[in-house]
Amino acid sequence: MQRLIGVAGVAFKKIGKDFTGRCPLHEDDTASLVVTPAKNMWHCFGCGVGGGPASRTRPEQASNRPR
Repeated sequence: MQRLIGVAGVAFKKIGKDFTGRCPLHEDDTASLVVTPAKNMWHCFGCGVGGGPASRTRPEQASNRPR
């Protein structure tokens, strides 16, 4: 999952079993994006968007969205 989101240029830091990074869907000053590989899910605590590999909104599509 973090490889999929990494396409958007998100740099991750491993925190326990999860990975955190800055959300590409909004201006993010802190690492509010959390990827949980064990559950194959992601969630941003800043903008509230999240999902899995079949989600309609994917972080790697953020570069195509207006900010």
